Amino acid sequence: MAETKSLTARIAELNAEVDGLRTQVGLLTELVQGIGIESWLTPAQAAAFLGVSRDMIVRDIREAEGLRRAGKKSDFVLGTHYRPKRANANVPRWQVNVLKWREVMAIAPEKRCVG
Repeated sequence: MAETKSLTARIAELNAEVDGLRTQVGLLTELVQGIGIESWLTPAQAAAFLGVSRDMIVRDIREAEGLRRAGKKSDFVLGTHYRPKRANANVPRWQVNVLKWREVMAIAPEKRCVG
């Protein structure tokens, strides 16, 4: 019984932390948008902003594109999270919406929609 109470208390603490983090992210998002920082960045710029590698971002884009072409769902959506820099380019150069990308990064990898 004591374990259940402590687990319940810990879950409540974590939920409070998550709520606080959501508030902080919301405020930071408003700040970024308010001062006019461009939210569409190259994968290299986005990597520096998000604290991940460029290769990871490009890999996630390629995976999302493969799923999209196969008619499957992904948490990373073309036009929302990433887009080609030039629509008519033979080899697309990608841009990443760092604000939207960060939202997906907040989801645990095992809970992300991939297919």
